[in-house]
Amino acid sequence: MKSVIIKYSMPRRRVATGATLLVCLILMSLLALLGLGSMETIVLQEKMSAIMSENSAAFNRAEAALRYAEDAAEAEADAAAGIPQGAGPGFPAVPYDNSWNLGPCPDPADNLNQCTNGRCMKPAKACVSRWENSAFTGWFAVPSGDLPASMGSPEFFIEYLGNTFSCDGTLNGATFCRRYRITARSGTPVPGQAQVVLQSIYATD
Repeated sequence: MKSVIIKYSMPRRRVATGATLLVCLILMSLLALLGLGSMETIVLQEKMSAIMSENSAAFNRAEAALRYAEDAAEAEADAAAGIPQGAGPGFPAVPYDNSWNLGPCPDPADNLNQCTNGRCMKPAKACVSRWENSAFTGWFAVPSGDLPASMGSPEFFIEYLGNTFSCDGTLNGATFCRRYRITARSGTPVPGQAQVVLQSIYATD
């Protein structure tokens, strides 16, 4: 009888090196970085959207004030009909002057204090413009009720430029028509908030 010898060898035991764990950690780190980058992009987009929305709202407020002031200028011109060189009853009662002539500023106060309810006398050309002077306090808020409450309180002022302008835009036409310069802004400046200033020259018959 033959004997059968069976040889049995134990399987070799693998030694864990942690490579799989290291790869997982690297992948998780990459995913975390991608997530943080996406969050920063989303936050930046939200800030840009908020800024654009605020700028648009500020522009709408300033434009609303400009249109309101143009209607007011038209009303003043109608009221001034028949008044020689008159700006209208809503403007300060001051004589026509030569402040548009070139030369030194006759009086810094000329462009500061000669306004009533947003209606200002003819500006002195040689002086600092009213809208550029931080000391100017003649801005007039659009009365509440004339604009939606959501628009806040945009402001304006109207400067009477005189009644010696061409009525038809030609050099040979009649020169008795009035001109008003209107400056409007979205509201009293607040640090950190959007501010829009608009200006127009309004012509009346």
